[in-house]
Amino acid sequence: MSARRRLSFGLTPCPNDTYFAGAVALGRIGLTDADLAITLEDIEALNEAALARRYDIVKVSCALFAELSDDYALLDVGAAVADDYGPLILTRTAMSPADLATARVVAPGARTTGAALCRLYAPGTRLEHRRYDAIMPALLRGDFDAGVVIHEARLTYRDHGLHCLVDLGAWWRATTKLPVALGCYLMRRELHARYGAAFEALMRESLALAAAGDDPAIAAYIRRHAQEMDERVLRDYIALYVTARTHTLGANGRAAVHALGDRLRAAAT
Repeated sequence: MSARRRLSFGLTPCPNDTYFAGAVALGRIGLTDADLAITLEDIEALNEAALARRYDIVKVSCALFAELSDDYALLDVGAAVADDYGPLILTRTAMSPADLATARVVAPGARTTGAALCRLYAPGTRLEHRRYDAIMPALLRGDFDAGVVIHEARLTYRDHGLHCLVDLGAWWRATTKLPVALGCYLMRRELHARYGAAFEALMRESLALAAAGDDPAIAAYIRRHAQEMDERVLRDYIALYVTARTHTLGANGRAAVHALGDRLRAAAT
């Protein structure tokens, strides 16, 4: 009898990803002919790991997909694709877009979709980079004039007296008429023919189990990795980033992923 294949599976500890994979991580369900070895890492760490081809299945920023598409297939499940909302550029005081040219601006990792959208929105802006969860505290300390925020900061920035210069997702929709592709899951191409459909079916089952709310251990798993996020923000966060396209990316979602890559390539030439 041959040994079961072990597939490395990297995702973030953010609530939309732990919601997505909680039932699998807890062993409630699994693949019939392979084991999934789950690792949780920050999105920029996952981006770098994907560039080094260290994972069999991995969550990445959609801005990076074009660089990985020769070796990784885009999966039809798990994506974060947003209509009319996305990363925000926040400022300490009221600013205009023109002010970004001389401002001290901080963004999440250089490979993230948030940083990529900022470069498209305001070409020539000089960006420094921090982990996504260090950006709002750095703004509040006065280390920077503006910052690109992703994840839960869009739900809490008003509580801290910060200003929103632009919602880059709304700007992207107005510019391209497409939703903004934020994050997606990839699988090594040499594995996709054998495991792709089974993995997608498994993860849709995982999403259904999380949505049912019948297993308190899944809720506890999501809560454990959400750190200091309060219950209202946690609930709103999942509603914002787990959408119909998380279940099925579809043609429109794939078009959004490819459009982002096309825009980034054009801007680089």
